[in-house]
Amino acid sequence: MINESKLVELTRKLISIPSPVRGLDYGCEEEIATYLYRRLRDSGFEVQLQNVSEGRPNILGILRGEGGGYNLMLNGHLDTIETEGMTVDPYGGEVKDGRIYGRGASDMKGALAAMVVACEAAKESNIRLKGDVIFAGCADEEGRGSGGEYLARSGLRADMAIVGEPTGLSLGIAHKGLTFIEIKTYGKAAHGSNPNLGKNAILTMNKIINILNTKYLERLNSRKHPVLGAPTFNIGLIEGGYRPNVVPDSCRIQVDRRIIPGEDYRSVLTELNEILTELRADDRDAEYQVEAIDWIKCSPMETPKDALIVKTVKENLKLISGIEPEIGGLPYWCDAGSISNIMRIPTLVFGPGDLEQAHSSTESIDITKLKIYAETILKTIIDICSIER
Repeated sequence: MINESKLVELTRKLISIPSPVRGLDYGCEEEIATYLYRRLRDSGFEVQLQNVSEGRPNILGILRGEGGGYNLMLNGHLDTIETEGMTVDPYGGEVKDGRIYGRGASDMKGALAAMVVACEAAKESNIRLKGDVIFAGCADEEGRGSGGEYLARSGLRADMAIVGEPTGLSLGIAHKGLTFIEIKTYGKAAHGSNPNLGKNAILTMNKIINILNTKYLERLNSRKHPVLGAPTFNIGLIEGGYRPNVVPDSCRIQVDRRIIPGEDYRSVLTELNEILTELRADDRDAEYQVEAIDWIKCSPMETPKDALIVKTVKENLKLISGIEPEIGGLPYWCDAGSISNIMRIPTLVFGPGDLEQAHSSTESIDITKLKIYAETILKTIIDICSIER
């Protein structure tokens, strides 16, 4: 029931519509959202645009069931990263050697196309579904994640969800969350020729970094999730002082902290403040501040392996392709975190793209995997939305 030519054509069309993010505050998802709005409207779906921010909408396409069944959400993001450094035409959608090339092919316009084609096939089949099928394309996943959070808080009702991030047809039942932490140290400025008259904020920060890389790291490594492993941190930015002949009175670092289920940004802040009290033993006059950066407080996601959505997709994928899918955790965060935690529904990350292709200079997707994925999604729509509650 999945027409491969139609699937390839739509994937190429979506790739041809630029939707890159640039930094945290600029995106251009309006054109691709409008295209999908018109297509789904013309296919007979109930459609809606959610205005996340100016020029950055989410698109909803809903195929209503007869009632009394499970509602299934199919989710993906409309935006991509930038195209700088690509060695293939980012918007060309070239088809070569069984693959489609272009920015977003793997992450994740291929999955979006497959979801839309599967939804259209379900409608065209005239199969009587009890539950609703909801296609949700979100803005701003590659930036702040505001589109997924907006969707999850919009009052939309779903019982379970599939998020089509690139998993290579593996089943992702968990991923880490993240928060960005900023730590600042304060000192006293003085002339560089008389450093004893000041207090060097960089040296205080050095002591903090040593604590993080020893006692804090040891504590994190002792705390392991069965699927995701240990939480991690990375010091990705440091700034301090402004001239070599001045004792610096301030220094700051920013830390990427990956969170496992059972943690959140509040517990991270509490733990950091607790362990950094050890600094006082070495430096009674140390002044520092620890705070979370407001825009990045992303929750981890975890779905039971025996959840209906996981079992159904696993069985359907094996039936259609012969593949026995791997089930495990994912190294990245995605909108599944917002959907799972805010809507409180079982959420599976499952997509046709390969992670090594995402954000790459020659990004592409395998057409065979794309078709298997679309067929698996279609079979899952029929199975899940035909069940009476």
